[in-house]
Formats: sequence, structure tokens, C-alpha cells
Amino acid sequence: MTLMKEIFSVYKALFERHRLVLISFTACYFGIIGAYFSYQRTRAEKQNLEMQVELLKMRLAKPSYEYPQPLLLSSKALEFRDVQLSSLPTNQKALVTALNEFGKYSIRTADYDKAIEELNESLHLAPTSEALYYKGLALYGKRSFPLAAESWKQALNMDLPRETEKQVALDLALAYREKNDPSKATYYFDYSIGENSIP
Repeated sequence: MTLMKEIFSVYKALFERHRLVLISFTACYFGIIGAYFSYQRTRAEKQNLEMQVELLKMRLAKPSYEYPQPLLLSSKALEFRDVQLSSLPTNQKALVTALNEFGKYSIRTADYDKAIEELNESLHLAPTSEALYYKGLALYGKRSFPLAAESWKQALNMDLPRETEKQVALDLALAYREKNDPSKATYYFDYSIGENSIP
């Protein structure tokens, strides 16, 4: 007990003589503690993102299946600009990309409900033409032709490379054909070959 009193007395004397030093030391101590917990949180987020990427790699490594009919008309991978992604935080951008890839994989395995769920989550984070396009494919696979057409029309109104624009227009023509709307089917087919402009 006497020892504790002596320690307290010494601390009190130091505090009175070196108040600013002790305050600075205390502030520095709590700053280090705060930085440590911030580092741990960032590390946990990074590990979580790495786990999602590894899961994505595992899923994409599985055998692929055929896409629904519209994508079979495309002989090469489609390109999307979606420049708005560049303004997103790195983690969010990576998550949007991963969700889009999950959605495409689910389409290849004909799990259209899962694809729509994943692509809707991607669109909630960032409305991209890529997510809208593949959501249209999933809806087409479910034979929800009006909803597929709506999703593709939204994608078509975004900034697309010409080759991708042609494919989206061609898919729209197929959706309207399935809806028994020959005039719109013809319109978007003509647009895909450069005969019309976006209505």
C-alpha cells in the first residue's frame, strides 16, 4: 500500500512539473491505439475482399455451360465503358466487378434467379451498363421478355462501344420478337446494322 502511495506521489509530481509532456504522451498513446484498431479493421476488410476474389476464382474455374440464346449471337466478349466505376473506392469497385462476374457465372449455369439477385446488388452499388445487359440476359433466360427488354433499353441508353451497342440492339430485337411486337423487333434489328437511331 505504501508503495502505491509512493508511485502515485511520483506520478503527481511528474504531472505537475511535466504536464504538457504527459498530456502529449497520453494523446500519442491513444493515437497509436486508434491507429492499431483502424489497421486491424482495414486488414479484416482486405481479407474479406480476398476471400470473395478467391471464391470468384473457384466458381469461374468450374465447367461453363451455354448462355441463353441472345449471347450465342456474339462471337466475342462484349466490352463496356462504365467510366463511373473509376470514381468508386477500390473495395466497392472490386465488389461491383465481382458481383457482375458472379452474375455471369450464374447465367452460364442457368441459375437465373441467382444471377438477377447478384446483378441487382451490383446495380444498387453502381448502375453500370454491364450489369444491366447481363440482367437482361438472365430475365430473357426466365422468359421475362418485357423485363429483359426494359433492362436492355436502359443499357442501350448508356455510353456503349459500337460493337456492344449492336449486340444489345440485336438482343432487344429478339426480346420484342418473343413479345410478338414485330415492328419494334424490326426497328432494333435495323438499328443493330446501322439503319436506325436510338428512339
